[in-house]
Amino acid sequence: MVARSTEHATHGRHAVQIAFQPGEYAGFSMDRYLAASRTLSDWSGYHALEFDLYNPRASQERLFLNVQDREGRAHREPLLVDGRAALHVSLPLAELNEQMDRSRIVEVGFSRVDAESPAILYLD
Repeated sequence: MVARSTEHATHGRHAVQIAFQPGEYAGFSMDRYLAASRTLSDWSGYHALEFDLYNPRASQERLFLNVQDREGRAHREPLLVDGRAALHVSLPLAELNEQMDRSRIVEVGFSRVDAESPAILYLD
């Protein structure tokens, strides 16, 4: 479940609250938004993907950032967000050059693997 939130916004007035369910694989993807616009899927003019994640739980949260191009080539970045803390992520897009077509990004998402309990994270 995804909802707009005024909590834990680091840029502007709103963040996205992402509710993850427990299970073998739980995820959130922004593929529909990227597929709907050639402008949004063309990252060739950018140097980095930057965002903030906030974890309101006391325990550390482990998840993965997933980026995929139209040909199915993917980059998976492990992320650890400490409890009751924010994590600023800056992924240099040059790291994607060799393995992906940055002008045709079709998926950006987050996933949890083998999660035993639900979790909420804030994305901004």
